[in-house]
Amino acid sequence: MIKEHENSCLQSHLSHLTADKDTNYSLWRATKNFKRPKNHVPPLRRQEGAWARSDYDKATAFAEHLHEVFTPLTSNDLAKDDVIASYLQSPNLLCFPLKAVKLSEIAGEIKALPKRRLQATIC
Repeated sequence: MIKEHENSCLQSHLSHLTADKDTNYSLWRATKNFKRPKNHVPPLRRQEGAWARSDYDKATAFAEHLHEVFTPLTSNDLAKDDVIASYLQSPNLLCFPLKAVKLSEIAGEIKALPKRRLQATIC
């Protein structure tokens, strides 16, 4: 059913194409893709020795390979690992503490603002 729909869409698209200069040679542009060679992706060999031929099997085999290759190093200091894990799981990891500010510093910044900007922000 999907193939039939794709074929009908392709047929209607191709029937409206022309080789004229008015349409910027749309027929030539549409058919030049048919002449291009298809990229062949060779099958992968899985760990069991079988070949992965479908895209899903290839993705699974590649994921398993990456899972084996990129493993974290083992640590000898478990206390440090616990501290790091608790820090990473803290809720305010990206919120840095605010710097203390005096009221006189705020008043100085307000006085340094231009008069027009000050009135516009108050209203």
